[in-house]
Amino acid sequence: MTGFSQRLNLVTSTPRIDSFPIVRLKMTATYNGSLPQPGILPGDMKITEDNAPVNFQLLNCDESRQAAIVFCIDASTSMKSSAGDSWDMYKAYYSSFDKFINLMPAGSRYALAAFTDGVVYYPGLAHATGFYFSQNAADSMDFQFKLHSQSFFGGTDVDSGIKVSARLLEYQPFQNKVIVLVTDDHSIQTPYIDSLLNAMGITLYVMETGVDPSPLNQILTHSTGGLYMQARDSASLVPVMGQLAELVFGEHCVIRYPSTNPCPWLKMHDISLTLNYKGLSRNVTEQYNLGRNIFDFDPPQISVISPLYTNRIVQAVENYPCT
Repeated sequence: MTGFSQRLNLVTSTPRIDSFPIVRLKMTATYNGSLPQPGILPGDMKITEDNAPVNFQLLNCDESRQAAIVFCIDASTSMKSSAGDSWDMYKAYYSSFDKFINLMPAGSRYALAAFTDGVVYYPGLAHATGFYFSQNAADSMDFQFKLHSQSFFGGTDVDSGIKVSARLLEYQPFQNKVIVLVTDDHSIQTPYIDSLLNAMGITLYVMETGVDPSPLNQILTHSTGGLYMQARDSASLVPVMGQLAELVFGEHCVIRYPSTNPCPWLKMHDISLTLNYKGLSRNVTEQYNLGRNIFDFDPPQISVISPLYTNRIVQAVENYPCT
């Protein structure tokens, strides 16, 4: 019988098919809220596409538990209602960041980007790297001081906050680069932000505050291989941030496989991913859809029938849509 404390988490991303027939997905796995030891191997997983097993690889697996993280926080007026009592922010709001920072292993770095109509970030030039260091009490205190100093007043520009956070992470020497977005609003330039984060190898995690969910944030987060969670009240702020931290410092890999479907075009494909690890099992499903056959450059066969009088019949034939 499996012990009550044992738990296995598996999070995957939207399939990337820009190099089809190669299919790629991000994968994050945690065991009992931490890095799986030993690490995940291909033999621990079973993956099928349209119920047919695929020959997959696990690439670029990061088991360092180190990361560069930007806490991208919404400091607009509405946050006092979604993460506070309409006058002040909940104490649990500030405690949720302490929870995350205390779970950071040595060697990681973090920064704070606060956005309203504009964006300010810390520690800036106060540190040579522009980031705070994990397991450093002075840095943790300064982070909280900067967080408490936000007025939480003004409008909301989520996209600018994400863009500034991405630029801060661009040259950080870590394989695992993360934005933790805390907001009660959503991205507007979703296709651009999606392309930006995936091109820069940045994973987005979202803690949505308040009772109104954001489907756009959910889609964007899933696309990057991160996780969207909603903190509806003060009691859920610390647990949600703790769960996000567990995934940030889990094992991260890229799943890669060639699709062998003989006629993949113009239909939805179902991917089933099952992880079996130390007696526990988790299953997730993903989907992708292909349009027309963009690789079909062969002209159709043309036959010409001799005319009876002065006209000809020309016929083009193609086995649509698979040739």
